[in-house]
Amino acid sequence: MKKALKVLALSIPLSGLQLTSCTSQEDKVTEAAAEVSQSEIALEKAEADYEYEVEKFKEEKTLRLIQNEKSIREFNTRIAKDKSEAKAEYEKTIKELNDKNSDMKLRMENMKFDTQSNWESFKTAFAKEMEELEKAIQTLTSSKTDENKK
Repeated sequence: MKKALKVLALSIPLSGLQLTSCTSQEDKVTEAAAEVSQSEIALEKAEADYEYEVEKFKEEKTLRLIQNEKSIREFNTRIAKDKSEAKAEYEKTIKELNDKNSDMKLRMENMKFDTQSNWESFKTAFAKEMEELEKAIQTLTSSKTDENKK
């Protein structure tokens, strides 16, 4: 009987240990599944945020490119009646600016943003080019305005 009690006394903690390790494995699997689910949700949100950022950027820059076209057209209309010697130079500059604006518009429409780093480098370079183009248009239109005041 003493021997049976000793065996029973030893087997209870061992079986308890086995049960706890099984539960622990189940808990680990459950926790891992929950983490995977949370990661999938976070990834979906990040992708949605990325797509929203790209679309917002495209819309904003497209509107600015359209505004550039409008400014160039208005300036072209103003100088059409001009008989100054600078008219040919203005027309050449207008053509260059208009071509640059059209090229940027095409690049925006055709760009594929397949990676985050690709998107970031495109966004930075495009924003810089947009700023330079707008400055050039502003300089051109303000120089003509200044010339008319003389």
